[in-house]
Amino acid sequence: LMPTDRKTKWNATWLSEHDHSGVKISRWCQKDDDNDDEATCRLCNRGVNFRQHGIAALRQHADGAKHKALSRAMVAAYSQQKINAFFPITPSENQQLKKVEAEASLPQQTMAASLRFGLLVVRKDLSFKTMDEISETLPVAIPDSSVAQNFSCGRTKTTYLVTDALAPHAKEEMFKSLRDSPFSILLDEGTKRDRCWLVLLARTFCIERQKVILVYIGSEELKNSSASNMKDTVLSLLSQAKLPARNVISVMTDSCNAMRGIHNGLLTKLKDAMPQLIDVGGCSLHHVHNSVQYATKAFDSTGEAEGLMDDVYNYFRFVKRRGAFHEIQDALDLAEHVFIRRVETRWLQILNVIRRILEQWEALKLHFEKASASELDNIRARRIKLALTDEMLAKLQFLSQVLPRCEAFEKIFQRESTQVHHLASSLEKLFSDILLCFMRSEVVENSRSLSDLVDRATDRNNQLMNKDLIIGSATRETVARLRQMEQIGFFKSVRCFFSEIISRLFAYLPFNNKVLSGLQFVDPEYMLGSDFNFDNSILRVGRAMSTVISADLLDDIRLEATRLRLTCPTEKAKETPEAFWAQLSVEDYPHLSKLGRAACCIPHGNADSERVLKWVANNLTKQRNRLGEVTLDSILAVKVWMKCNSTGPAKVTIDSNLLDTAFQAKSKADERRRAKQNEKAMKRLQQALEEQRRLVTEKEKELQQQKQQKQAEAQTKIDEMRKKAQDMLALADKEEHALRKRHGDSEEAKSKKKKK
Repeated sequence: LMPTDRKTKWNATWLSEHDHSGVKISRWCQKDDDNDDEATCRLCNRGVNFRQHGIAALRQHADGAKHKALSRAMVAAYSQQKINAFFPITPSENQQLKKVEAEASLPQQTMAASLRFGLLVVRKDLSFKTMDEISETLPVAIPDSSVAQNFSCGRTKTTYLVTDALAPHAKEEMFKSLRDSPFSILLDEGTKRDRCWLVLLARTFCIERQKVILVYIGSEELKNSSASNMKDTVLSLLSQAKLPARNVISVMTDSCNAMRGIHNGLLTKLKDAMPQLIDVGGCSLHHVHNSVQYATKAFDSTGEAEGLMDDVYNYFRFVKRRGAFHEIQDALDLAEHVFIRRVETRWLQILNVIRRILEQWEALKLHFEKASASELDNIRARRIKLALTDEMLAKLQFLSQVLPRCEAFEKIFQRESTQVHHLASSLEKLFSDILLCFMRSEVVENSRSLSDLVDRATDRNNQLMNKDLIIGSATRETVARLRQMEQIGFFKSVRCFFSEIISRLFAYLPFNNKVLSGLQFVDPEYMLGSDFNFDNSILRVGRAMSTVISADLLDDIRLEATRLRLTCPTEKAKETPEAFWAQLSVEDYPHLSKLGRAACCIPHGNADSERVLKWVANNLTKQRNRLGEVTLDSILAVKVWMKCNSTGPAKVTIDSNLLDTAFQAKSKADERRRAKQNEKAMKRLQQALEEQRRLVTEKEKELQQQKQQKQAEAQTKIDEMRKKAQDMLALADKEEHALRKRHGDSEEAKSKKKKK
């Protein structure tokens, strides 16, 4: 076919037409004065050749993805629609953000909405697949919103927005407060779905918020949970975050051997790398919980009480049995509460189990007294019926009376606010309260030291009489109904409980930690009170924090502390430690304020790490057990960031920097995916090379073995031939000898015959 000379000329009426999106062509198109065959798209800043197809060429260009996105932004700018999803709008901020709202383009509004939904998915531990449904539902549910109509954020986009936009932004915001300030680190490891994770957090003082904030540093899946591997992981996470190790002032862990072993524990190895670390004795929450566990087992040596708790929960798990039990609860006017499962790993959770059984005790007795023979065929039902005695009731009542002391301690030091100033005094109070429950007061007063007191606690002569033991009035009434031998056994078990918990608390808790007792100066009531002692508080802590305050400045701190006590109003003593030290003037008290804020960062327990590990468990569900390491790390970072800022998805400020990062998130995710694929390819190549080397080695070994086998076979043949030759020579020698003998005999016979 010959090329045609047909040529479409420009027609000005095209500008009054509309493209396939309904936008008037004149809004984005104009005739190119320099080229008669082209028009210019002002949105895309490029020419469109209409020579062959005329207006169809213009409409075809308008159907392109880039042009459509720019066209939607243009329409939004012309209509000047409001954007409620770009920045959080509150009545106080409304006037300030009007200008920003008006200037935002539609793509920015849509991306901001996508980021907020990503925050919602993280905040509520939702599956990323949820966003597939939301993306389909939102345009239908809100047809009059241009943002909703252009919203498209499925699980893949949500994932890379979280991992490559929100998480880096959140980490950088949190790390800013750590790079120039002292901070403490908290770490713990936990196993979920056969995957072991280590979580690293930090506590630092934020002057703007007037409180200590929790910062997420990172997490990593452990292939080996040894102390050496965890140490390398901690140092690696600090290095990746570009956080100087010299700023770390203390480490908080639980008390297992891998963490706090004297010779090869993680803390010992970290002190080799960071010798400035302050040790306040590990997590006292774990110590108290473990002491209660050992004491409870000593008290209930037969395991009958724990067996009853487990049997009651497991028996009433079934709906039919709960229905029959609810009828008895209604008859006795009891709350229709369900029984609680006993979990040893939860701090003092056994107390809630005991309280629930005591609440339903009468209903339990009545239920099993009326149980039919078929119901009692169940071995668990028979055990429960036999266990519902006054002796068991007395045991549960005693535990419900003595454990609340430990529960109160646990509740105080699970708080997120600074409590380290109360830790030493609270430990001493808990110890003395339990001692006075079973020891004579004069023995406690006359003891020379805590160790001497613990040694005396096991002596029956130093303990109270049975009638004076603190076991609770309800327990004593129940014990009075027991037989004499049962009473003797019960009080013996009570003494075992008290002796065991005292010895465990003394062995575990840091009663002799001088730095911990010195941290009471963090409390403004002590700092400004009459009991203040500089040498026993600030001086001890200042010497321990050598990287925060040099030894040359301790005299200056003494002068600042004296001036503060003389000039500070007395009402300041009622403020919280965090508010007190945040408001302390840096100009007037430069060294004292720095030391006080650093001391507030020292953790009083490891509850924060346990909470983050709980978030790990919430995300690594049975349906999401293949969640990637990078994705889980990003989820935890964003969750801690929102918690740190006390905000939610609707209130997070999405600024231009975050939006720019979000627009680049896909390319970063692609780069990371390609790098991961390259890493896997290199790993496969390395494995293939190693396999090839192995095959070559095996082939060489096989050839060597074949060669050796052939040599052995040849040698065997040579040996056989040599033996055969030797046998033939021996036979020839024998025959020759026999021949000679016969010849000799014949000659001798001839000579004799001749003589005759």
